[in-house]
Amino acid sequence: MAKVEGHEDLAPQIFYPAKTTVCTEAFSRFLSAYHANLDFFFFVIQLVSHADQARVRAATALLPGASTDEERALYEKSIAEPKRVR
Repeated sequence: MAKVEGHEDLAPQIFYPAKTTVCTEAFSRFLSAYHANLDFFFFVIQLVSHADQARVRAATALLPGASTDEERALYEKSIAEPKRVR
């Protein structure tokens, strides 16, 4: 089984064969779609992670300029709980 670069901890749990695997035509088509879908899944996860990091950076930058206690509390909550989903 091939290792997924950057996701070595998931390798035992996810079937990710090498792109050079020899197989039938039908299985080859399946693997082609499977690779594309799995690559897209990891791409989306990476985008979400970067969006979370950007949200925390923005809250940190905007906190000093908060004009109300409600606004300040919202920024502080984003900083204190970076993985929280609203």
